[in-house]
Amino acid sequence: GMGGPEVGYPPGRFRPFYLKAKALGYRTTVHAGEEGPPTYIREALDMLPVERIDHGVTACQDEALMEQLVADQIPLTVCPLSNFRLKGVPSLKAHPLKKMLDRGLRVSVHSDDPPYFGGYVNENLEACHMALDLSVEDIAALARNSFLGSFASPDEIRSNVDAVNDHLDIFLTGN
Repeated sequence: GMGGPEVGYPPGRFRPFYLKAKALGYRTTVHAGEEGPPTYIREALDMLPVERIDHGVTACQDEALMEQLVADQIPLTVCPLSNFRLKGVPSLKAHPLKKMLDRGLRVSVHSDDPPYFGGYVNENLEACHMALDLSVEDIAALARNSFLGSFASPDEIRSNVDAVNDHLDIFLTGN
């Protein structure tokens, strides 16, 4: 993976490193679309052998890119408190997370340097629940997507997705 400031560092510059990492058998992800434009996300998908995009919130500015992300079910690991503190969104109420989820993007909520940005995963989820009026089903979808976008084994992913579904059923039915 690659993290850090995006502006001025388009993902394509790192193609040789990603190709080598992939050849060595590493799973790959890239930081794109938090501070950088949606073209950085597209460039990452076109030029790097990545399986996941870290952040990706600026994808909402490009309809065709969102369609591609939905069609290919590319995971996006969004860190809302970080996005807000880095001024990528003016407020959590303006964060595109709910729009991304409603569009069918494989988006999940994560934390980004919690001591610096002020929140672990639970705090990010709580803040988004309050600011974006996320439903229990939305929270469950975010949890499922976090497993579907992980680099865990297929059996581990399936087991955890089933557990999310079971907990949601219990919550909704009381059984």
